[in-house]
Amino acid sequence: MRSDRNRRAAVRIIGSAIAAVALGMLSAVAWAQAYPAKRIRLIIPFGPGSTDVLGRAYTLRSASRSWPRTFRGRTA
Repeated sequence: MRSDRNRRAAVRIIGSAIAAVALGMLSAVAWAQAYPAKRIRLIIPFGPGSTDVLGRAYTLRSASRSWPRTFRGRTA
């Protein structure tokens, strides 16, 4: 009885280790894209005013020069 339990536990551990290694190898195949790959669009659901100005200021401050930016002056 004990040998069966030990054997099952060992098979589970080995199987888990093999699965972890296989999943790790699959993630190495994925190529990382430069962030962001697409344009970032900030939508502010309020009319022009202080909220619009704060949203634009936040976007300009947080985004580096290499990020593509789009500003549209329309309300939601």
